[in-house]
Formats: sequence, structure tokens, C-alpha cells
Amino acid sequence: MRNLIILGNGFDLAHGLQTKYSDFRDYIWNNNRELYEQLTKYIFEDDLWNDFENALGSFDDGEIKEMSEAAYLNYDDNYYNYDRAISDELEFSTQISEYLLEWVKSIIIKTKPVVSRKIINNENVFINFNYTDTLEKVYDILNDNILYIHGKALSSERLIIGHHNVFAYAGKQPLLLTYQEMDEWIEYQMNMSREESEKRNQIGRYFVDTYKDTDEIIARNKGFFDTINDVKKIFILGHSLTYIDFSYFQKIQESVSEDCVWNITYHSEKDENNAKDFVEKLGIRDYQIKKFEAYSTI
Repeated sequence: MRNLIILGNGFDLAHGLQTKYSDFRDYIWNNNRELYEQLTKYIFEDDLWNDFENALGSFDDGEIKEMSEAAYLNYDDNYYNYDRAISDELEFSTQISEYLLEWVKSIIIKTKPVVSRKIINNENVFINFNYTDTLEKVYDILNDNILYIHGKALSSERLIIGHHNVFAYAGKQPLLLTYQEMDEWIEYQMNMSREESEKRNQIGRYFVDTYKDTDEIIARNKGFFDTINDVKKIFILGHSLTYIDFSYFQKIQESVSEDCVWNITYHSEKDENNAKDFVEKLGIRDYQIKKFEAYSTI
């Protein structure tokens, strides 16, 4: 009987890897000061480096509109320069994944196992939300047993990172909303003024470039999800369980057996509360929530 092991960044952090968003901040600061300044110009800095993906979706479009309107008034060919000014100002959004890839490749993995091999072994399968190959280097897990759902730094040309703010993402109707949330979204679209709509279209590229399309990722990995129907136990190690990845867990719940037991780890009190909210929202009946250390090698 196979288990499904799901890994988040807390797993790498438990192994001593420098994989916090603040470490990514330091890398960008040292290697591309212009990118750093553009990111912090439009996104509140404390939010950005504490919760990078969600922060990308809380982009301050008011700031960019003011800048672009100033450009609009300063040129003869108003529309062209308005459009160009916004495009040039938001060019940084296309560089985020590039520098993320470079940063992860620079992370040195020299550590010993901290999780019991009764859990992490080649009899089980893995969904890895991390970009590192800690599983392979430290635990000798075969690559064929791992789904790197957002890409693997050493073999992917581009890593997946982004927000899931469906209200900001202009090119896609939101999915997985409650009826009330859907009604609010429709009303928001209908009440949008023409001027606001035109401005929104101009900055829509940013939200598209930084959007994580979980539905497309799930569809692309259908083959993997079809193979976990026999899983009776799930272990979630070091994942924050925030809403941005919720669609994946819905798909996992649909794919595994109905009597599957969910074992969820936490590090802080906030993590524990997130775990409790998570099982309630998914309607999981059979679960255990334990400190990460409960599954250590000791």
C-alpha cells in the first residue's frame, strides 16, 4: 500500500536550506537592484517578502496608473506612449521566474535526513511543492516517484510562481468560488467603468504574467492524479496550506480513496490553525494534526 507524501517549503527549511522568501529578496538585491526596486515600488515590502505569491496579486495598480497618466500628458502620441509607459514599467514581471530559477539553483544542499525513512522511501509517491531536489539528494528518492508540481530547478526551463487573485486576473473567469463570491465577481465586472476597464486592460499583462493557473497545472498532470486512487494515507510535511494551493488539495481529495487518512504537520501556532481550517474547508473526516518533529528520524 502506497502513501502520498506532500512537501512544502517547511520541509526544506527543516533541513537547514536557505529557502525563505527573505533569502530570495537578498538574492535579488545582490544580483538585480533594479528588479528589487520595481517589485517594492508597487507591492508593500513587508507583504512581499513574507508571502511572496499572494503579494504579487495585491499589486498597487493605483501607483502605475498615476505614473502612466503623467506619461499620457507629456507626449503627443498619447495612447501609444500611455501604453508603452505601462509596458516598460511592468517589464519586471517577466523577470521574476528567471531570477527565481537562478536563485534556487544557487542553493547548496548538504544535509542529513530529518524525517523518518518509514515515511520517505521509494515505496511511496510524492507531490513536491518545492523547486529543490532535496528528496533525491538526501533520501535517494527516484525522480519517477516525484511530481514537482511547480517545476524542478535543475531540469525546468521555467519555475511556476504566482498569485491566485482571480479578481485581479483579467483574462480568466474565477473558478472554485462560492455562489456569493461569484455574484460579487459578476457585479464587479458589470459596474466597472469604461475608463477603468481601459486602464485595467493596460496593466492586465502584469496579472497574467504573475498568475498561477492551478486548473491548467492540474489538467497537465492528470496522469499522476489518476495513479493515486489506491492511496490510504497522506502525509503533509511543511506545507502552509494557504488558499493559493487549495485547488490542488481538492483534486487530491477527489483522487484518493474515500477512507484515506490525512496526517498534517505544523511548525507554529498559526500553522496549526491553518491546518484546522484546511480540514474543515475540505470536509476531511479522518485526520491527525501533529508537530513536524513527530515524524523525525529520532
